[in-house]
Amino acid sequence: MITILICCACIGCAAKKNAVSPEKLAALHTLLKSKNIHINAERAYPMMSNAMQQVFNSELLGPNNSGRAIDITSTTNYIKIAGDSLYVALPFFGELQSGAITSGTDISISFKGKPLKYTSTYNAQKKTYKLQIGFKTKRERFNMYISLFSNGTTNINVLSSHRSSISYRGAVDKKE
Repeated sequence: MITILICCACIGCAAKKNAVSPEKLAALHTLLKSKNIHINAERAYPMMSNAMQQVFNSELLGPNNSGRAIDITSTTNYIKIAGDSLYVALPFFGELQSGAITSGTDISISFKGKPLKYTSTYNAQKKTYKLQIGFKTKRERFNMYISLFSNGTTNINVLSSHRSSISYRGAVDKKE
């Protein structure tokens, strides 16, 4: 009898953990339909390489940073989708590959304009949206993959033609 009660409690907790309130789900649908999304990243997860490991070991990045995660809450960073326009300002940590030319010491990922590609897919089972956005600067191509969750959090993966890949975690800005 006790075993059955424990099993029922575990199943009930597991079911409740994955439950999404109808209000949060409706808010997520409304947000995507509005095409007015503002995301702030909180942590960056650069691709680990020997060079990046040396930077982390030197402790140049300061406290609140581990070997694979960097706190970026004190930097200006955002992804804004406003209608057909995209605005990106994300700090970059990683390696630039040959052919990459940046403007002096600023190697951030910056873009303003209309993306080359924008698709939005809803996963009904996970209750998440996946955005795939492609954009190009003068010398570089980017593919950005954004997962938007009903609780307002996001996962962002950025692939570049001239940089190592990098991921970010953040949240949708509710003030927009």
